[in-house]
Amino acid sequence: SRGRFTEEAVRSATAGAVRSLEERGTVAVGDVSNTLGHLDVLAASRLSAVVFLELLAWDPARAEATLAWADERASAAAASLRPGLEVRLAAHAPHSVSPALLRLLVARGGPAAIHLAESREDAAFLADGGGDWPGFLSKRGLGHVPFAPPGRSPVRYAEALGLLHPRLVAAHGVQVDAADRETLVRRGVHVVLCPRSNRNLGVGEADVPALLAAGVGLALGTDSLASAETLDVLDDAVQLRRSFPGLSSAAI
Repeated sequence: SRGRFTEEAVRSATAGAVRSLEERGTVAVGDVSNTLGHLDVLAASRLSAVVFLELLAWDPARAEATLAWADERASAAAASLRPGLEVRLAAHAPHSVSPALLRLLVARGGPAAIHLAESREDAAFLADGGGDWPGFLSKRGLGHVPFAPPGRSPVRYAEALGLLHPRLVAAHGVQVDAADRETLVRRGVHVVLCPRSNRNLGVGEADVPALLAAGVGLALGTDSLASAETLDVLDDAVQLRRSFPGLSSAAI
């Protein structure tokens, strides 16, 4: 967890990751952060970056305070920004962020990014309250938080909350069906595939041929070093080709 590492260790690891990206020819990144404590490292690099300040709060009683905290963090970090470096507010996932906080983000035109339809456990929780997620919430002291499962897929639940829009970056898109794909196309959502992360976490793999056939806008991402061996998106392209050898090089 983040608590195991000192701020100095985190900043050192970030600087190393930035150097690795630059050495591999990367020119722009979408970066997810929980604190924005590394913006000066990115600012000193040659990279262009959109940094997604990812909010995580399941208790609706914390919704307004969490958003206020995010505003304070973004305001404090503003001095570290430069042309080509910006901060946008994001939500972790529909099963880990309260509907109250998600609606506050929607009221601002967001969120800018979200993990969507990644695992079967996420989908089961939203469908009927099943899966392992309720147990995880209980272990984190959040078992008391009331939640009526919407009885919908993650994509259709996100649509009902107003989360889906053309500026949204939706990571994963593994647990989707034909109706979900139609919804993603209709809402203009771009899905960032994370094939190595999905493989390593055992959540399945996105049906890339079906997504392409439906017209869903796709991109490739690494997710993070927590679930992928490198930050080189070309390694994800290699994994995608291995998983779907019938895909053309042009499509990848």
